[in-house]
Amino acid sequence: MKIILPILCGVLFIGCSHPMLQVRSEYFSRKELAASQVDAPDPRKESDNFGQRLCINWNVPNEVFNAAPVDLVLKVRLKNGEEKDTKIRLTKPNGATFYPIFGNDYFKKGGLATYWAGLQTQGKFIVKSRHKLWVKKIVTDQK
Repeated sequence: MKIILPILCGVLFIGCSHPMLQVRSEYFSRKELAASQVDAPDPRKESDNFGQRLCINWNVPNEVFNAAPVDLVLKVRLKNGEEKDTKIRLTKPNGATFYPIFGNDYFKKGGLATYWAGLQTQGKFIVKSRHKLWVKKIVTDQK
């Protein structure tokens, strides 16, 4: 019984921890607006701010966050091959943000193909997350 209690506490403690970085992609359309659910007027129903988005959540330990600035580094590859790089300075140790892929990026460039994200502090990545189809782009010199 003396051995079971520490093991059980350890398993519960590990099971309750939050991942430092979570990224997922989702489609976002007019039907996700609350006004669409209750058939209420909303000028956003007529906009073209629909397509896909990345939902990004972070949970950096306070000792890491307080030691040095932490940046969210994001690489998004669209279906036409274009790559977009973004760096966001985090202002709090935990939170969430969206990265939209709307308008031309969705309708003309094909939308999201894959992504890579990481939390960086003092020039080093403390955690990384990538889409299952992410591969490093191979660039060749063709003359």
